Amino acid sequence: MSRTTKAGVFLPILLEVERVGKSTLDAAYEVHTALGPGLLESVYEDCLAYEIRSRGLQVETRVVVPVMNKDIRLEGGRGWIF
Repeated sequence: MSRTTKAGVFLPILLEVERVGKSTLDAAYEVHTALGPGLLESVYEDCLAYEIRSRGLQVETRVVVPVMNKDIRLEGGRGWIF
C-alpha cells in the first residue's frame, strides 16, 4: 500500500501503520463472521474493541471528538482512539 504527497509522489505506508490497520481489519472481519448482521451497533462496537485488544492493541471507545460546525464547537461527536 502507499500514500501520496501533495506533489503526487507515492510513499510507502509505515510498517506500524500497516500492522495496526491489518490487525483492525482482521478483527472487524472476525466479528462480522461470528455475529452476522442485525444486531445493535453497540454490540458490534464492544466485540470489535475486545478483538482489537486481544490482538495487543489499545483502543478506547465513545471518546468525545470535538467538531466545529458554523463557528460552534460541538462536543457530541464520538470516535475511536487507537
